[in-house]
Amino acid sequence: MTHVTVSKRGRYPWVTFDELFATLRSSDGKLGHIYITFNSPRADFPVISIQGSKKHLIYHNSNLVAFGQMGYSDFQKGFNNIRQISQILKSLCRHVVRRVFRTRKLGHEVFIADFIHSIIEEREPCYSFEEALQATKIYLEILKRAPLSLILNELH
Repeated sequence: MTHVTVSKRGRYPWVTFDELFATLRSSDGKLGHIYITFNSPRADFPVISIQGSKKHLIYHNSNLVAFGQMGYSDFQKGFNNIRQISQILKSLCRHVVRRVFRTRKLGHEVFIADFIHSIIEEREPCYSFEEALQATKIYLEILKRAPLSLILNELH
């Protein structure tokens, strides 16, 4: 973890901060960035952007799009656009099905369900214990580095 910046721009008094930008550095010097804001013009959806050396993930308006590495030719750029459109259509279909059948789940519910199904189906879970532990450590490190002055100002 190299740097964490948080801010409070929104109007909700129960939220200590509603924007976060973190820069992460791996042991071999690679950088990654995470940006999360709950100040989207559409108040019910956050915007999450995670950049790494191999992919860039964007979650916005219930759509998840993964940008991989691409070449510079017009064909490769066009193919990349088609992949993005297909990902958005897939997210749209998934969102509609969840709304119709009321099966919308929170992130931790998805992970727990996957773990349970992996036991029932006698298969490896999508995420190993080590990956979950590492993600939790990163999350706690981000919270630890969040400026205390902002958090204390919210308490007064």
